[in-house]
Amino acid sequence: MPVADQVKSLAEDIRASHGTRETTVSDIIKETQQTLGNFQQERIEKTRDLRRFLADNRRELANKTRELNRTRAATRAELASQVRQTRNENNQNFQKQAHETEEFLNHAEQERKGDFTTLIGEIRSTIAAIEKETEETLANFDHEHKERAEQLRKDVHVAVGGLMADFATDRQQSLNHWSSLSRSQVAPKAKPGRRA
Repeated sequence: MPVADQVKSLAEDIRASHGTRETTVSDIIKETQQTLGNFQQERIEKTRDLRRFLADNRRELANKTRELNRTRAATRAELASQVRQTRNENNQNFQKQAHETEEFLNHAEQERKGDFTTLIGEIRSTIAAIEKETEETLANFDHEHKERAEQLRKDVHVAVGGLMADFATDRQQSLNHWSSLSRSQVAPKAKPGRRA
């Protein structure tokens, strides 16, 4: 194969591989942008899910508190009814029964207040734990997201740098071959039989 055909073939190969390299770099950039977009979308979805979860827990807590208030009111009404019935049935022992009932109600109220205070404390500590866990989860997620994004940026930078270095090396080698070819074509040829 003549040298000109080889040079032409080499030039065509260089042109063809240049397009492939550009396409590869473009694909890497697109994949990186898509990956970063997916990370952002996942973060938004997880934040939305955590907010929904916390709102559901708050609603459930409010429902339980209302239910507890209704139960307390019903218990109080039931106790008052029992006291009235006892007074009517035991009119002769009214003073004694009234005193016992008053002591019973005071004790029950103290117990109820103690139980209610304990329950409210537990509810508050549960809410605080959920909020703390949510904050930690979001902080961990943000930290991991930043680390992943930074690593991805570094990986893309290294990959693009490697491709650019390969391209520069290929280009320089091609230029050297072209220069060599040009010099060999331009240099005067010695005539046979003559000595310099």
